[in-house]
Amino acid sequence: MSENTTVKTVKSGWGKKLGLGAGALAVLLVMAYFVGTSTWFLKSVILPSAGKSLGATITVEDATISPFSSVMLRGLKIQTTGETPLATVGEVRAQYSLFAILGGNLDIADVLVEAPAVNLVFNADGTSNLDPILQAAAARPPKPKPAKPEQPTKLDLRRVALNNGTIMVVQNQKGGGRSVVELSGLGIKVDGVKNATVGQITLAAALKYASQTATNRDELAANLKAALSLDLGADLMPQNVKADADVAVNQAAGAFAEAARLNTKLLADLSLKDIKQLAVNFSRDGAPLGNVMISGPLDALKQEGRIKITVGGIGNQVLSLVGGRLGIYFGSTRLSANYDIELKNQARQVNTSGQIKGEKFSLTRQGLTTPTLELQLDYQVAIDLAQSNATVQAFAFAATQQGGQPLLRAGLSQPMVINWGKAAGAMGESVLDLSISELNLAEWRSFLGTNLTGGTVNGKLGMTVR
Repeated sequence: MSENTTVKTVKSGWGKKLGLGAGALAVLLVMAYFVGTSTWFLKSVILPSAGKSLGATITVEDATISPFSSVMLRGLKIQTTGETPLATVGEVRAQYSLFAILGGNLDIADVLVEAPAVNLVFNADGTSNLDPILQAAAARPPKPKPAKPEQPTKLDLRRVALNNGTIMVVQNQKGGGRSVVELSGLGIKVDGVKNATVGQITLAAALKYASQTATNRDELAANLKAALSLDLGADLMPQNVKADADVAVNQAAGAFAEAARLNTKLLADLSLKDIKQLAVNFSRDGAPLGNVMISGPLDALKQEGRIKITVGGIGNQVLSLVGGRLGIYFGSTRLSANYDIELKNQARQVNTSGQIKGEKFSLTRQGLTTPTLELQLDYQVAIDLAQSNATVQAFAFAATQQGGQPLLRAGLSQPMVINWGKAAGAMGESVLDLSISELNLAEWRSFLGTNLTGGTVNGKLGMTVR
């Protein structure tokens, strides 16, 4: 046999081996692809590993995975403690570009989430079904902060829909009582959120709160809807945000009875440097019940600016949302206020002044109603967080009974300095003058204690603050 023939035979042998090796590798890659994207691999390897990391058990009924373009999961469940799952999802579908995401561009064409449900249970002993996840997160070492990318992330979120969602928070109380907050029928839609574009977000849901004790049941139910217009810059920073939200109470009982048919409307028009409009209006059956308005220049990045807050005509229908839970009602009370707030030096210095008025102010608790008063508070305060102190430059409070009879007055003779820093040195002194006239203790028994059957208090007090 010639030398050339031997060389050809050797080359042919190595060629066959390389060909067989490449073919075997291709088969292995194909098998690895199908195994790695199979429901079995997801159920047997990926989800148990993820669940262990989270301190939970994660299962799924069915899945279809195309790693480069789409994922579909059905019957997703996250279980921690107790019989009720922490979270379930009927179906999740996502279409995306994996190559774009790996390149730093979040290109997501479509996301659909059907019937998600989150159940949080807090027990009377302070434990909850969220504890295993919180404990697992605390046990993991902190990850180093990633380097800031030189180029801003490109986001192209074309459509996201969440349908028929539920969030339930249960607080079990000692003695067998419990309170439940439930958000049901939750629907969220996101359209066209991307760099240098105005995207749209809408939300709708039914909100319900119920509290049950051995003797009382308090309920509040409302419908919520909101629309948000989000103008993003090329760097994904929000340039302008417009919002229109509405909350309509359709059921109120027990402590919240005064809030029946209360309607709350929020209007917002904000930018990074200005609060053009931020207003909350309260009404019932079309009749206005008060409002809160905020406006003024405010640089969100520098945390500097000057805003004005106005509160007008807030009465018992609105105040009962807070006071009713404590068994306190406000009768014919009408609250109004004006605040000026100035932020400087990245919010390390805050100057604020304002006036608060309470017209026909009265409180009812345990069947006892206080006298009707006219209240007024004027103040001016400068806060220096860098120096850990605050200066109360002006303070005056007056409570007047019907007919103009003074009941309580309080005021400062000169500015008062409150220093909570380590170098707490005195910066002068101030005198707080307090006077009480004809305070009938029997009329305030529901707050001072029922052991006080009668008596009248008159007096003056001067306190020196150093």
